[in-house]
Amino acid sequence: MYFWHMKLETSFNCVHRGREESESGLTSVTLRDLTFESSGSYKCEVSTEAPDFKTVLKNKFMSIWAPPRSDPDVEGLRPSYYIGDLVSGNCTSASSYPPASLAWYLNGQQVGT
Repeated sequence: MYFWHMKLETSFNCVHRGREESESGLTSVTLRDLTFESSGSYKCEVSTEAPDFKTVLKNKFMSIWAPPRSDPDVEGLRPSYYIGDLVSGNCTSASSYPPASLAWYLNGQQVGT
């Protein structure tokens, strides 16, 4: 779980898990150079001063996603075929997280499995 604390107008730099650098202010936190390990539960704490010393916490889970960095690559298809021919093509996607789902379509209708 990531945690940051802000008191009044104080700003400070801190390091989370040795990877992400943050700049925190009164109402925000900024993380740079996110990795998949940056996914997790983030908590904001709001506290009052004396005499009450009340504290309220709010947790939010953040996921890191990585879409494919390029369009899919289609190989093995020719521009035309004869009736009765076998069509065999391959569609490959660049790595992504979560993994991309691939599907073939013919005139807007999904084909194959």
